[in-house]
Amino acid sequence: MRYGWNLDPESWKLLAHLVVDMSWSSVPFDKLHASVVPKAAGVYLICANPPIVKNSPFSQLFNILYAGLSTSSIQSRFLYHCKTPDEGILQAKCCYGYITTHMRFYFAVASAAAVSDLECRIIDCFGPSCNRQSGITPVITAKLGESKPAG
Repeated sequence: MRYGWNLDPESWKLLAHLVVDMSWSSVPFDKLHASVVPKAAGVYLICANPPIVKNSPFSQLFNILYAGLSTSSIQSRFLYHCKTPDEGILQAKCCYGYITTHMRFYFAVASAAAVSDLECRIIDCFGPSCNRQSGITPVITAKLGESKPAG
């Protein structure tokens, strides 16, 4: 999997088209804020500032660590990640010292039919370090010639 931002302008245009009318909200990444997160389908991001380096320009940076989806309840995914995080998110929580002011949970309600494409496009464009999937699967094309027997 590629980590870090995508350098293909077409990938960014596709993502921009999908998120243009979406309304995003955020809460600190702490289960105490679960009541604010909707019980609806949507996409979400776990984001953070650098944990220790606080001088400029590093103090101004903010990064997507994980992108996910829920076809039924963003709130249930939020609680899941807070209570039983997978290995990557657990490492991020340890790195950031469990300080909720450093980690935020962004979310946007979207139709259950649209969330998979949204999640893949976000992963493809941002390459979050805690995701284990690569986002958009590249299409492999080939031209077959005349068949030949093996051996």
